[in-house]
Amino acid sequence: TTLFRALTLASHWVKPRNGSAWSVDGAQRSMDSVLGWFARPIFGEGDYPETLKETLQDKLPTFTEAEKSEIRKTADFFAFSFGPNSFGPSTPTYYGQSPSLNLREALDWIKREYENPPILIAENGWFTH
Repeated sequence: TTLFRALTLASHWVKPRNGSAWSVDGAQRSMDSVLGWFARPIFGEGDYPETLKETLQDKLPTFTEAEKSEIRKTADFFAFSFGPNSFGPSTPTYYGQSPSLNLREALDWIKREYENPPILIAENGWFTH
């Protein structure tokens, strides 16, 4: 029997409202703070996203080089739970980003950010109150 290790990570998807640097940066920060918080150490270089380190500074624990090496690539595939918390015509936008239901765009972002890991979609739907 082959055993695989993974951790299911949940996220929304946001895209920049326009091509401005402020809007693109806001969308990246949103994805980093929701998904990258856990995904970057495991599927990236073993550390938190730079945007979180810049924002949280000394409130965010730091990894030693040994810890980075230990956590890096500890999952065999990326298990993804996708869906917005709420979505509709009156859904607000923040920091130049727009919520989106486009799963394909979210998957493309994961592919680019984390060097094309195998992805299992664990859940896809609407999260409601």
